[in-house]
Amino acid sequence: MNKITVLILSIVILSALVFFIGKIMQEKDIKSTDISTSTNISASTSVDIKSSELKNIVEIKIQSSAFENSGTIPRKYTCDGQSLIPPIQVSNVPSEAKSLALTIEDPDAPSGTWDHFVMWNLPAKDFNTTSGNVPEGVIGKGTSGKMYYIAPCPPRGQMHRYFFKLYVLDTLLDIPVSSNKSQLLKNIEGHVMGKAEMYGTYSRN
Repeated sequence: MNKITVLILSIVILSALVFFIGKIMQEKDIKSTDISTSTNISASTSVDIKSSELKNIVEIKIQSSAFENSGTIPRKYTCDGQSLIPPIQVSNVPSEAKSLALTIEDPDAPSGTWDHFVMWNLPAKDFNTTSGNVPEGVIGKGTSGKMYYIAPCPPRGQMHRYFFKLYVLDTLLDIPVSSNKSQLLKNIEGHVMGKAEMYGTYSRN
């Protein structure tokens, strides 16, 4: 084999190598572009979903016409008065909700948090109860073991806070009527769409 033939073969082999290397690099560029595009689409979708969720957040409200939030609960709604449940107003309940739950508790009780009222399966809508009237729904057990509203009655000389906590749920609850707050809270895990609270204070001279 003469030198010219060897030179021609070398050129052919080199050209083939250059061709194949170019094809491999081109395929890598295409895959890289696909991955980049896929990543950008996913990121964009994620941002859109988060924005949509933020727009749908509603500030659920609970309040009472009997006292301001953090204000003093009038005597008539305590054990020193008529022991009536105060009027409660709930607003901005989202249409997607299926039910509401309500608890009234005293975290300042000497023996630990005292549950004055436990309730669930309230209709998922805005409501406005009047003085002494309990909302529609299922009433469970408070700390006393009673299945009705227990009015504030702190030890004399002490000021206690009474928290009214409202839970907006995406389901109706199927739990025993004898359930207490701990059992209620366990059963609403994963179903809470929103929460609102207020509190009032009371002290006895």
